[in-house]
Amino acid sequence: MEDIKKITADESCSCRGANLDKLIQPSILIILSKYSKMHGYAIVRELEDIESAGVDKAGIYRTLKILEERGHIDSEWQNEDDKPSKKVFSLNRSGYYCLYNWVSTLRNYKIKLDKIIEDGDAALKKITDDGK
Repeated sequence: MEDIKKITADESCSCRGANLDKLIQPSILIILSKYSKMHGYAIVRELEDIESAGVDKAGIYRTLKILEERGHIDSEWQNEDDKPSKKVFSLNRSGYYCLYNWVSTLRNYKIKLDKIIEDGDAALKKITDDGK
């Protein structure tokens, strides 16, 4: 297997999860389902607690904007004395429906992924057993 090109950690490739950033959407929806209202920084902190690879803070704010534009979350400005105003987000009915769709879609993908992993493990075992 020495002649196989290895994908390094700094290379952007789907096989290293390069396209999985969209999974931030269901994570944000789940977080917002747990709290009545949250500001962006609190959402970032929650995601940092559950993500082992770190989070793209700018990407989270972009995703919040997209979810708001699509009507899945609501926002309002929260004013506090002697502090800057904060935009707080909340999940609405459309957001719960979006989360339902995400969970259904991911459940279907999980079945397919389990089969791909099983077949991939078998293929790799064959290569190592054959000495190729």
